[in-house]
Amino acid sequence: LHDALPIYCSLGKEPNILNETPEHCRHIHLKHPILSNSDLHAIKNFEAEGFKTTVIDVLFEASGEDGELEKAIDRINLEAEEAVKNGTTILVLSDRKVTTDKAQVPSLLALASVHHHLIRQNLRADTSLVVESGDVRETHNFGTLIGYGADAVNPYLVFETIDRKSVV
Repeated sequence: LHDALPIYCSLGKEPNILNETPEHCRHIHLKHPILSNSDLHAIKNFEAEGFKTTVIDVLFEASGEDGELEKAIDRINLEAEEAVKNGTTILVLSDRKVTTDKAQVPSLLALASVHHHLIRQNLRADTSLVVESGDVRETHNFGTLIGYGADAVNPYLVFETIDRKSVV
């Protein structure tokens, strides 16, 4: 179905549209904004001039203490800002390292916070935002993430569930 739809997106820095430069052509073109686990692995390990990928863990201490979520959001925003200032062109917001001690910041909250923080810092056009999350399961989740600024989404838990069911 997605091959029939004229949907495509790209990852990389968005240079000023008023100046034409060769940099305007430097993007990773995707047929659609949903990344398989292997697609995301390739993007995380992609090495080419003008591209740099950074992964930020969107987790917080699951201690039950007040303010842990807010501290995590502040940390995530600052890590994103520093990464972009240091040349990151693809920023992956990931909850893959969830444990019993580390809880996940909901993907939509983490994404929206980073998106707007980078806008306030005049850095949003310098990077693409990719969400790697286990809480993305329904079409509504994809739509809201893309609407809130995600350039691509990897619902890793969905793909892992499908892989396990096909083995059973």
